[in-house]
Formats: sequence, C-alpha cells, structure tokens
Amino acid sequence: MTNLIAVYYINELDDWKKTIDLQLKEIEESKEWLNEILQFNTILKLAAKVEHYLNALLLSQQNLLYMKYNIQTLELKLYKEERPVENEMVTEDLKKHQNELRAKMHRTEKEYLDIKYSCDEFLAETVIEQNKKKKNDSQH
Repeated sequence: MTNLIAVYYINELDDWKKTIDLQLKEIEESKEWLNEILQFNTILKLAAKVEHYLNALLLSQQNLLYMKYNIQTLELKLYKEERPVENEMVTEDLKKHQNELRAKMHRTEKEYLDIKYSCDEFLAETVIEQNKKKKNDSQH
C-alpha cells in the first residue's frame, strides 16, 4: 500500500492535536471555575489551594502547547508537496521521532489527566463546602 506509514503517522498526529485542543479547552474551563471559587473566599486557605491548581494547569497547558508544536514539526516531515511521503521516505529517524513523540504524548496526557482529576475533585469539594456554608448561614 502506498503511503501506508506516512498516512498512519499523520492520522495519529491529527488525533493527538485534537486531544490537545480538547484538553486546552478543558484547562481554560477549569481556570474559570478556579477563579470563580476564589470569589467565595470563605474557606480557610482557599486562595493557596486555588493558586496550586492554577499553576499546575498552567504547567500542563505549556506542556500541551509544546507537544502540539512538536507534532506540527514532525507532521511537516511526513508531507512532500502537500501529499504524504512514500514509505521509502519514512526514515528510521522519522520512525524513531514518531515513537518518541508517542511516548511523550502518553506521558503528557497522563500528567494532564492526573492534574485535571485532582482539580475537578477540589472544585467539587469546594462547591459542596460552599453550599453547606450558605445553607447554614441562611438557617441562622
């Protein structure tokens, strides 16, 4: 099959770019929620916790943007005159680069998901705590 390797790699890179775009969007949403939580300012040491998650999300965002740049750089090597390169043009170095990028993508995605899960858990706990406080305040 002509272009099988390049097309496979290009499709994989496209999937990664879509995943990164989704994760970047989720980071922005989480940052908005964290900033909204800051306005509560009724829970002890809340600002420090919010700052921790904002910094973690910022670092994750930077890592994702760096991955996207690396993906786009590799993608350029898989095309010649706007068409995927022939199999013989997919060198061992190109295959190695794709494999290294795949490992980095998996690691970056895992790091992001760990941060996202922890942040979402914090947000949920904070909203629950805030709702309890509002309920108690309204009863007094």
